[in-house]
Amino acid sequence: MNKLLLALIIACDLFAAKITFFYGGAEGMKSERHINDGEILECPKDPTIGMLKGGFFVGASEPKFARWLNDADGKPYDFAKPVKGDLVLRAEWIGAYFAKLKDALDCANGKKPQNCPKNENGLNVYLYSKAILPPSAESDWIVKKIALIGVGAERQIAIDKNGYMFRIAEKGELSLKGNISLVGRKNSEHSLVFVAGGAFVMTRGAKITGNIARNESCSAVAIKDGGAFKMTGGLIVGNSTGSRDPARGAVCSYGGDFAMTGGKIENNKYGDLYVEKGAARVGGDALIGFLTLAARKGEVAKVAADSNWSGLVRSANLLGDDDALDEAKKLMRDQQFFTGFSPRKIHPGGVFTAHKPANALKISGYGLDNNGFFRFPIRIVGSDGAIKASFAENDLLSAANKALSGDRIEVLTNAESAPIIIENARVITIKGAGDPAKIIKRQNRAEPLITLRHSEAKLILDGNLTLNGGVAQSPLISVQSGSLNIKNHIKITGNRANATSVLHIGSEGEFRMQGGEIAHNFAPRSAIYSLGKVYLDGGKIVENTGGDLYAGGNFAELSGNTQLDLVTLHAGSKLKFGNGGWKGKLLKLSFASGSGFAPMNAWRGEVVCEGGGENEIAALNKAMQEGCFYYENECMVKLNANMPQPLKIAKDGRLE
Repeated sequence: MNKLLLALIIACDLFAAKITFFYGGAEGMKSERHINDGEILECPKDPTIGMLKGGFFVGASEPKFARWLNDADGKPYDFAKPVKGDLVLRAEWIGAYFAKLKDALDCANGKKPQNCPKNENGLNVYLYSKAILPPSAESDWIVKKIALIGVGAERQIAIDKNGYMFRIAEKGELSLKGNISLVGRKNSEHSLVFVAGGAFVMTRGAKITGNIARNESCSAVAIKDGGAFKMTGGLIVGNSTGSRDPARGAVCSYGGDFAMTGGKIENNKYGDLYVEKGAARVGGDALIGFLTLAARKGEVAKVAADSNWSGLVRSANLLGDDDALDEAKKLMRDQQFFTGFSPRKIHPGGVFTAHKPANALKISGYGLDNNGFFRFPIRIVGSDGAIKASFAENDLLSAANKALSGDRIEVLTNAESAPIIIENARVITIKGAGDPAKIIKRQNRAEPLITLRHSEAKLILDGNLTLNGGVAQSPLISVQSGSLNIKNHIKITGNRANATSVLHIGSEGEFRMQGGEIAHNFAPRSAIYSLGKVYLDGGKIVENTGGDLYAGGNFAELSGNTQLDLVTLHAGSKLKFGNGGWKGKLLKLSFASGSGFAPMNAWRGEVVCEGGGENEIAALNKAMQEGCFYYENECMVKLNANMPQPLKIAKDGRLE
């Protein structure tokens, strides 16, 4: 290298100054640049909070960059002056920065006032990192107004030992805001938040989860008399008390002020909300999974609902002594047990029971019966419209067994049922009441959900009802004799009958369909396998793997606007058209013998036209696009005159 050039490089290096910018943050973020002595240092672009990659800030508002300080004297650096030697510049932020959450909390709580901002309206602690806290000591009570705000990704605060995470004193206030979660631990002896006085507030985005109490302590939030818990949003889920008996909850109010206008408290083991005394208030879209109200020493805890409440209580329990339970019954008769609750406010799955079985109370939120008891969500309604009996959501079987001919069983909630067998002469209706559709599932998949075994038995399925039997070795419904009638809005879907069919109609059975839908099921021998009589006067039987209707004996009659994808006619069966005419749709018609699908010359059934003759045949031709096969009978084997091309029958006997 040229000696003169090398000397110039060395000289320039000797006169270069090193500038170090420290941004702060948990990881000590910094950058460097070099400049010659005597030059003016260009002021860099203001750093942002995102550059700090963690830490905790305390301030009245979200931290913002203020200025660069000269590390040598702690004074603001003047970027207009020439540089003289190496410099270390540190970012100053509006708000106090801490690497540990405990220090930030002490700052906001007035424990370290010398380094903290001052604000009479309270301070915010902004979390840019996850944190682990030790249990709060007696000296750690929240005495100021503090808001914990999770910024960016979910910020979790965990606790490393048994104890309260936060304890709130008489005039203190703690709020959870933003994307923040309080995470508990197993075998905890305390709730995560203890509100002895003052107030605790949860808003949308906040969560309390994972605290597993090993005794009767409430797992998430305990509110003492004089304390207040206001929940406008967020989730309290996945916590557990240590005991089922007596049940408590994730949130317990021991006379404090509990008001919930948003968010969810649900899926906490052994209870979600426990109110021991006083009143709890709900409004907005607040949702409570399992509510327990205490009845002790003649006093019954109550729940009041705002007029704008659009949420629900899924289920609830009344816990107490005999005297209090008597008082509770009186309150129920006077309709004072729930203030502001309309019949729909307690979810139909909700059932109140006393702590002692002898004092069981019947409540589900659909109004009071003549004895002052609330009704259960499955009920028997007589022909005169009067409610004759009511049952829990898992007791459809009892309702079906007790219903008399002419009765209607109303299902007001999703339900599961053991096998129902109707083997006497009666006509009953099972009806889904209200919106949305009520789903009935079977508990025993080895047997049909419903079986009819009497020639004069008749079951009508009506209303907004869906039957879902899941994967099973048996049909969902078996009509060995008697009649099954499906009406509008009924859905039979999502069933997989590995053995035969979803609906099995015996040789002495009858199936009528006036509306509804049987779709998206799987069965080796069609969704409906009939050896008896089938009358289809409306609805859809479509998109079932394995076929829609297998007419294996007697006849199947089409009328109205019935739609099907595939009908299979067995040897000796008939396809009829009703007197009222058929205006529906059929995509494919196939023919079968005893050994499976049969070619045309082996099939010995017939397609019979009644009450319209050529009009029905023309409709069938049009619906099937390429035409229909007619066998020897009133309708001869021929092609319709309007057919553009000859009928095609595949080798396996299917009509194409």
